[in-house]
Amino acid sequence: MGVTSKNKLSNILRFLPQGIHNIIMKILLFILIRRNPQVSLRLKDINGKIFLLEAVDINKKYFLKIDNSMIKVLSKGVENPDVLIKGSFSTFAGFLLNRIDPDEAFFNRDLQIESGLEFALYLKNVLGNLRG
Repeated sequence: MGVTSKNKLSNILRFLPQGIHNIIMKILLFILIRRNPQVSLRLKDINGKIFLLEAVDINKKYFLKIDNSMIKVLSKGVENPDVLIKGSFSTFAGFLLNRIDPDEAFFNRDLQIESGLEFALYLKNVLGNLRG
């Protein structure tokens, strides 16, 4: 039984420190928002909210805070985020890169919204219009 390239990537990502993951997420979000300036305008409605994206396959957590119409990656976690979404790293990446339909991922149980459904749906709608 061979190891797939997806499994190899997961194994590599699992062992990278959280700080490296945060830098990658910061760069990705910066590029996406820079290419899609309309996103900043829509983020005002959820200013101050904290999202936890938990990539369960690689055991990493990404804490994102909506602050001044930007999505900031927090270096330290918070105890009670407003939104908790669980899924695989590839599902989150596919969603952010507009390669996976978040509704389909949710209905296929590739994404689980554990708390903050209203804010999760709002962010999904905002990010659903990104162009990579």
